[in-house]
Amino acid sequence: MIIKPEISDLEHMMDMFRRCTDHLNELGIDQWNEHYPTTELIRTDIALGKIYAYREDGRILGLITLGETQPEEYHQIQWSAKEAVSVLTIYRLAVDPQWQGRGIARKLIAFAEQVARSKTFSCIRMDCYTKNRRAYELYCFLNYELRGTVTFPHTHVPFYCLEKVIS
Repeated sequence: MIIKPEISDLEHMMDMFRRCTDHLNELGIDQWNEHYPTTELIRTDIALGKIYAYREDGRILGLITLGETQPEEYHQIQWSAKEAVSVLTIYRLAVDPQWQGRGIARKLIAFAEQVARSKTFSCIRMDCYTKNRRAYELYCFLNYELRGTVTFPHTHVPFYCLEKVIS
């Protein structure tokens, strides 16, 4: 079941983000750290109703944040959809390391696509850390197209920018 979490879930969510960060670091993927994602950022996502939790047996096993704005860096990308389209952006997709490999990320992305269709967004955009090969391969498998790369101010490592046109 995918639902919006409550503020009472914040501590558990941050614990999951910490486990994900540790797991990524063990794999040599330094995408997240003690500065990102922050408790305040996730608290704001909850308050704005932008974050969704995949729950099983009452436990949060995965999270995805959906937004209607795009990072400033996306403006330099040659997207397939024109600028006037309505865009749903995926941020902070995470699955508890103990539960990875069970299709939870796919379910969260399918949920994002369902939201995009129901709210008549023209496309979904996201970025993926170039060192996170597993995530990139998943997005490509799910028919997200590579449109270019960007480098954010907080890192020197580029991020892939991906897009899927919603029909």
